[in-house]
Amino acid sequence: MPTAKSSKDSPSFTYLIEKKRDGGEFTDEEIRSIVDAILDEEMPEFQQAAWVMTTFFQGMSAQEIAYFAEEMMLSGEVIEMMDVSRPKIEKYSTGGVGDKTTLVLGPLSAAAGVAMPLMNGDDEEFLSSNSEKLKAIPKVKTAMGLEEFSAQVRKLGCAFADLHEEISPVESILYELRKKIGA
Repeated sequence: MPTAKSSKDSPSFTYLIEKKRDGGEFTDEEIRSIVDAILDEEMPEFQQAAWVMTTFFQGMSAQEIAYFAEEMMLSGEVIEMMDVSRPKIEKYSTGGVGDKTTLVLGPLSAAAGVAMPLMNGDDEEFLSSNSEKLKAIPKVKTAMGLEEFSAQVRKLGCAFADLHEEISPVESILYELRKKIGA
């Protein structure tokens, strides 16, 4: 197991990469330090790429995934939906050839009394995102502020919007990096 530590009390980036490469499990503090270092641009892109690849090949435990998802969420603005009285769900696509469910599931969920706020990023090379599909329909608006987005969810039960830079910026950074390195 790697032993190199940085001069501060936090582990070095090399240590964290080696730890995951060797099958180790990150602590909550290590995950927080990785997310913070990516967000604050303290971890060079080449080490981010190495960390992403080792994590891609070694995987993460359920605890690591849960904590990493929470840290990514907390890396930016968090939309509060406490005043939405309906139960709330989220649908996340894991990839594949085209998303065939989101555009149907959002309105169906709203009709069933369940709120489903949806934000969507850019397209994937040969696929169009749901936002791009909706933009092809005259008078459909996907570019909206966070307040307008929240108001639409409260009123209608669902909203489709373009992803905001303020929401989970670390996820966006890692998404772009994954596209560059094939992870």
